[in-house]
Amino acid sequence: MNIQVLRLPTLLLLLSCGWGSASHADGLDCSHAVDDLEAAICAKSELSQLAALADALGSVVGLEVKYDAKSVNEDFGLSRGVGRLLSTLTLSEAHNLSGLSQRLPWNFVFDVEKKVLILNAEYTYLQDGLVVFDPTATSSSTPNYSEMETLYDAVRYSYRTVGNILEITSNARPAETTEKYRFQDGCWRLIGTDTVWAGNMVEFNDDLAAVSTNHLTGREVSDFKLEKGIVRTYDPFVQCLGDELSYGQIVYHDKEGQ
Repeated sequence: MNIQVLRLPTLLLLLSCGWGSASHADGLDCSHAVDDLEAAICAKSELSQLAALADALGSVVGLEVKYDAKSVNEDFGLSRGVGRLLSTLTLSEAHNLSGLSQRLPWNFVFDVEKKVLILNAEYTYLQDGLVVFDPTATSSSTPNYSEMETLYDAVRYSYRTVGNILEITSNARPAETTEKYRFQDGCWRLIGTDTVWAGNMVEFNDDLAAVSTNHLTGREVSDFKLEKGIVRTYDPFVQCLGDELSYGQIVYHDKEGQ
């Protein structure tokens, strides 16, 4: 999901369309909640931690954060709002966020070489966040990709960098999928995908155990419970981080040996 937000010195950021009147630009202090709205947010650990992150990020990027009762009733609103804030970060601001970890229930991991920022939540019900810059970005550049998944999502996302690779792992039982990206061909290109099933997943009347795809060569290997190494091939194409993959783009050739 590519998110673009106009950045102006006087811009007010509404975390969700139509969000209203109660301003918390100076931060939400749950030890001194002054109204019903603040009390409702502070009553939910996940909402109060998202609100704390939103306030901190808002102070860094110079945007005023507002919420109303909708932010309590629609939990995903705060997550999306944080995502919008992340999309406005400059490279220098992202680099300097580590100091916020000392007073927030969030850990900020910034990979200086690859210019990738990962936000890890201490609260297990919160999703991690991801901010990715072009490796040639300057200090004033904004991200070319940012993501903050919704609060309650059937899919659990996590991010990490390994060498020159960015890994995005999604855990949706019974399968766990890891996508691997490397900056090449002008973007963070998807170069590999590995999916492993924890239990039995029936496909083609067999028990599929794992699938590994090399997107550079167009080669996919499927392992089944009773059969190993079934290979399919397709004509590879460039898929960049943030692109919507249409499975109609993948046209498999005949299986090897058939």
